[in-house]
Amino acid sequence: MGSIDLNNVHPFRVGDSDLIYSNGTVDGFGTKTKSDIAHIASEILPRLDKADWTPFLELTETRFCLIDENTRKVERVGEWFTQGGVHYSKANCFTPKARVAVYGTLKSGYGNSGLLDGQEFVGQGETESAYPLEVEGLPYLHDMRGEGSQVTVEVYDVSDECLARLDQLEGHPTFYKRRMTSISMDDWSKTQAWVYFIQDRALSSWADLTSCYGVEERPW
Repeated sequence: MGSIDLNNVHPFRVGDSDLIYSNGTVDGFGTKTKSDIAHIASEILPRLDKADWTPFLELTETRFCLIDENTRKVERVGEWFTQGGVHYSKANCFTPKARVAVYGTLKSGYGNSGLLDGQEFVGQGETESAYPLEVEGLPYLHDMRGEGSQVTVEVYDVSDECLARLDQLEGHPTFYKRRMTSISMDDWSKTQAWVYFIQDRALSSWADLTSCYGVEERPW
């Protein structure tokens, strides 16, 4: 509701010492120029006893935050979500699942992609920085930022159980080790996701093993 201008920017003052801000729309309040919450703050709440503010606001599905400037008391009204000691007015303000960016055999249509069945596909993108990607046999990525090229990835939000399966597949943290990495998505957004990088010491150990026993096929 209302026009997009500074008069409709949160928070809004209620009386002399209280502030209110919100996330949501309260149907039936506001005008073409004045937002619903600005209208409630200036026209409705001042007419009510302060003890009745919360019961009135609870009649809506909007999330509110009331701040008493004198006492510094903060009251949240409505369904808020808490993670890591931080309160969010919507659950989509954070990612409750682990976010991973995959390349190689975990990408759609390749041999290990079945491990991601049932997980939420976020989109395609590429690593924000360049990394060396070796593609002899099955691909593996070295944790050497700034070398090589940006790597094309698929991004998924996965359950804890799925992440554990991926860790097992990749031998995390001994053979591969995952690190939170910046990803540039195809829709121009940015995100952070786990990416699995080969451990060079593990790669050296495997090279020594294949040299001793004449093994040619790599296990990944």
